[in-house]
Amino acid sequence: MSPAGIVSGPNQPFTAGIVCHIRRSHRLASRKHRLQARGMVGVRELADRLGVCTSTIKQWAAEGRLRSEVFNDKGERLYEIPGTPPFKKPGRPPNHHPRAEVLSHQA
Repeated sequence: MSPAGIVSGPNQPFTAGIVCHIRRSHRLASRKHRLQARGMVGVRELADRLGVCTSTIKQWAAEGRLRSEVFNDKGERLYEIPGTPPFKKPGRPPNHHPRAEVLSHQA
């Protein structure tokens, strides 16, 4: 049973295979194709457009700085192309480890 209480014809829960069969037999676009039609792109394409690495794109999406949507049961995502890219500070952040501060003050 789906979260909405809907079951298939023989009263079985919907599986990915059933949904795929229905989508193909009725010539419906996949979720990925529908999102791409709205202008959403993959992580690698967005990273190339913004000049950052793919891990930065994923981090920005996790922080809510980019909008993304899952398109399959593997958790793969497509991302909206932002009007203004999020700001990325250059380089690595400074080391704020307490031990490093103690050692620098002793020198």
